[in-house]
Amino acid sequence: MTSEKTVFKKRALREQLIVAGLDFLNANRVEELTMRKLASLCHVTPHAIYNHFANKDALIEALSDRVLQDLTVIATEIVLQSSLNFEGKMIALTNAYLKFIEKYPFH
Repeated sequence: MTSEKTVFKKRALREQLIVAGLDFLNANRVEELTMRKLASLCHVTPHAIYNHFANKDALIEALSDRVLQDLTVIATEIVLQSSLNFEGKMIALTNAYLKFIEKYPFH
Protein backbone atom coordinates (compact mmCIF):
# COMPACT_ATOMS: atom_id res chain seq x y z
CA MET A 1 0.00 0.00 0.00
CA THR A 2 1.30 3.45 -0.91
CA SER A 3 1.43 5.85 1.99
CA GLU A 4 0.17 9.42 1.75
CA LYS A 5 3.72 10.63 2.36
CA THR A 6 5.01 8.64 -0.64
CA VAL A 7 2.23 9.98 -2.88
CA PHE A 8 3.00 13.53 -1.73
CA LYS A 9 6.72 13.07 -2.48
CA LYS A 10 5.93 11.73 -5.96
CA ARG A 11 3.64 14.68 -6.69
CA ALA A 12 6.23 17.09 -5.31
CA LEU A 13 8.95 15.64 -7.53
CA ARG A 14 6.72 15.75 -10.60
CA GLU A 15 5.98 19.41 -9.85
CA GLN A 16 9.68 20.11 -9.31
CA LEU A 17 10.51 18.49 -12.67
CA ILE A 18 7.87 20.57 -14.47
CA VAL A 19 9.01 23.83 -12.88
CA ALA A 20 12.67 23.07 -13.61
CA GLY A 21 11.81 22.12 -17.18
CA LEU A 22 9.94 25.38 -17.73
CA ASP A 23 12.77 27.38 -16.18
CA PHE A 24 15.29 25.60 -18.38
CA LEU A 25 13.27 26.31 -21.51
CA ASN A 26 13.07 30.00 -20.66
CA ALA A 27 16.82 30.20 -21.24
CA ASN A 28 17.48 27.31 -23.66
CA ARG A 29 16.06 25.58 -26.70
CA VAL A 30 13.88 22.50 -26.33
CA GLU A 31 16.48 20.45 -28.24
CA GLU A 32 18.94 21.14 -25.42
CA LEU A 33 16.66 19.69 -22.75
CA THR A 34 17.59 16.11 -21.89
CA MET A 35 16.39 13.84 -19.15
CA ARG A 36 19.93 13.74 -17.73
CA LYS A 37 20.17 17.53 -17.70
CA LEU A 38 16.79 17.84 -15.99
CA ALA A 39 17.79 15.16 -13.47
CA SER A 40 20.93 17.11 -12.69
CA LEU A 41 18.97 20.34 -12.22
CA CYS A 42 16.62 18.58 -9.78
CA HIS A 43 19.35 16.58 -8.02
CA VAL A 44 17.77 13.24 -8.85
CA THR A 45 18.77 10.31 -11.02
CA PRO A 46 17.52 10.14 -14.61
CA HIS A 47 15.63 7.00 -13.59
CA ALA A 48 13.57 9.07 -11.14
CA ILE A 49 12.27 11.17 -14.03
CA TYR A 50 11.11 8.06 -15.88
CA ASN A 51 8.90 7.24 -12.88
CA HIS A 52 6.89 10.34 -13.87
CA PHE A 53 7.35 10.65 -17.63
CA ALA A 54 7.72 7.76 -20.07
CA ASN A 55 10.08 9.73 -22.31
CA LYS A 56 11.11 13.23 -23.33
CA ASP A 57 7.98 13.63 -25.46
CA ALA A 58 5.80 12.93 -22.43
CA LEU A 59 7.78 15.49 -20.43
CA ILE A 60 7.40 18.11 -23.18
CA GLU A 61 3.68 17.37 -23.33
CA ALA A 62 3.40 17.91 -19.57
CA LEU A 63 5.29 21.20 -19.88
CA SER A 64 2.98 22.32 -22.68
CA ASP A 65 -0.07 21.29 -20.69
CA ARG A 66 1.13 23.39 -17.74
CA VAL A 67 1.71 26.44 -19.94
CA LEU A 68 -1.72 26.12 -21.53
CA GLN A 69 -3.32 25.52 -18.13
CA ASP A 70 -1.74 28.73 -16.80
CA LEU A 71 -2.92 30.70 -19.84
CA THR A 72 -6.44 29.29 -19.50
CA VAL A 73 -6.65 30.34 -15.84
CA ILE A 74 -5.52 33.88 -16.67
CA ALA A 75 -7.91 34.20 -19.63
CA THR A 76 -10.85 32.81 -17.66
CA GLU A 77 -10.28 35.25 -14.81
CA ILE A 78 -10.29 38.15 -17.27
CA VAL A 79 -13.38 37.00 -19.13
CA LEU A 80 -15.31 36.54 -15.89
CA GLN A 81 -14.57 40.06 -14.66
CA SER A 82 -17.98 41.71 -14.65
CA SER A 83 -16.44 45.14 -14.16
CA LEU A 84 -14.97 45.11 -17.68
CA ASN A 85 -16.90 45.66 -20.89
CA PHE A 86 -16.04 43.73 -24.06
CA GLU A 87 -13.35 46.20 -25.15
CA GLY A 88 -11.81 46.19 -21.69
CA LYS A 89 -11.72 42.41 -21.65
CA MET A 90 -10.07 42.29 -25.09
CA ILE A 91 -7.41 44.79 -23.99
CA ALA A 92 -6.83 42.86 -20.76
CA LEU A 93 -6.60 39.56 -22.67
CA THR A 94 -4.12 41.04 -25.13
CA ASN A 95 -1.96 42.47 -22.36
CA ALA A 96 -2.09 39.19 -20.44
CA TYR A 97 -1.09 37.25 -23.55
CA LEU A 98 1.86 39.58 -24.22
CA LYS A 99 3.07 39.13 -20.62
CA PHE A 100 2.52 35.41 -20.97
CA ILE A 101 4.69 35.03 -24.06
CA GLU A 102 7.40 37.01 -22.30
CA LYS A 103 7.25 34.47 -19.47
CA TYR A 104 7.15 31.46 -21.82
CA PRO A 105 9.00 32.53 -24.97
CA PHE A 106 9.66 28.94 -26.03
CA HIS A 107 6.01 27.98 -26.38
